[in-house]
Amino acid sequence: MKDKSKNLQKNQQVVKTNRGSFVDFLKGVWFELTQRVKWPTRKELTQYTIVVVSFIVFWSVYIGLWDFVFAKGVELITK
Repeated sequence: MKDKSKNLQKNQQVVKTNRGSFVDFLKGVWFELTQRVKWPTRKELTQYTIVVVSFIVFWSVYIGLWDFVFAKGVELITK
């Protein structure tokens, strides 16, 4: 419990000292992106891309087919 409060106090001090300039903001952003963010590996990125593209293709075909069916149905009704 004491460790958490010490870390919290330390983080609050860092936040207080970094307030003020745009350069400090950019340094904080750079630190966040290089040290704290867990970037996906190339393999993970490829897998995620395949999942997203597959999802988009599936739903595009699904909606397109229903659109075609309803368009033909309307065409038959209005003739």
